[in-house]
Amino acid sequence: MRLKKVLTTVLVLSLFLSVMNSSNGNPKGKAEADTSEKSVCLPAEKIDKSKIKMYLSVFGTNFDVVEVEKSPISTLYKVIIKSGERYAVVYMDCKFQYVITGSMLDLNSKKDLTRETIVNYRIKAENEKMEKLKKLLKGKNLQELKKVLGINISQLKLVELKNVPKEGTIIYGNPDAKYTVYIISDPECSFCLKLHKSIKEIINKDKNVKFEVILFPLPFHKYAKGIAENIVTQSDMEKRKRLLEKSFEAVSNKNSSELEKLSQENEKGAKILEEHKRFSKSVNLQGTPVIIFPEGIAVHGVISTEALYKMIQMLRNK
Repeated sequence: MRLKKVLTTVLVLSLFLSVMNSSNGNPKGKAEADTSEKSVCLPAEKIDKSKIKMYLSVFGTNFDVVEVEKSPISTLYKVIIKSGERYAVVYMDCKFQYVITGSMLDLNSKKDLTRETIVNYRIKAENEKMEKLKKLLKGKNLQELKKVLGINISQLKLVELKNVPKEGTIIYGNPDAKYTVYIISDPECSFCLKLHKSIKEIINKDKNVKFEVILFPLPFHKYAKGIAENIVTQSDMEKRKRLLEKSFEAVSNKNSSELEKLSQENEKGAKILEEHKRFSKSVNLQGTPVIIFPEGIAVHGVISTEALYKMIQMLRNK
């Protein structure tokens, strides 16, 4: 990794020096070099981001091109990309034939310009998120929300609640409750088990909230896929609940033989789970569990029962 960074830096510096040398070799110097480049390099704001994504798709498609900017080197564009919640920067030449990854260093200021760009975009995204939260909460409960979550405020994401799966979900609590919290869970996940206990505590004392569980079996859990497929194919809600309860009990007892019994892969279940997976990926799932409130506020990971219930009360009564 260290060698890759060094080589990348050398490539950037070499390109920069070659441009400088070509201009120094002319009596008119830099002016002539700039004139020739203008016929090749369009202003960054005129670059079609969809075309940039097409060029970069050879490396994968699970990303968005956020912005194209000019870089300190006149023959390179700075391309900011985002995958999930993560930002990255690559550099492309004006003819879009070459891509350079790694850090661009400013020798005068001794700054890592690439890292500086990524940090600035992260800060900008966080500020935009907080402004949207203020608007969503009408400014009243944001400070209270910060108190409830503490350092976990950074875990909050804003998502679009669309294409929620219609088949194979598991509902806990009063089915007629108007306030629904969505949970993305894995039947073999110990963190999901911890959240599941919180859910049961809350529905025992509050009949005005229900939880709808959407299954997303993680690939490194040996039996999760088969158990999830078994659960979602059950037509009866109580059977789905019993299977999920048995699975979590087996996780708690570290009973792998019971998990193996519950795992029953089947074609119908796999098809239903595709809808669950599409929804989970649409909210930038990075692991399980995920808690999604109907206002489009999502928390990735486990929070305490007390914090979860306070959030429900706060948002429901805003």
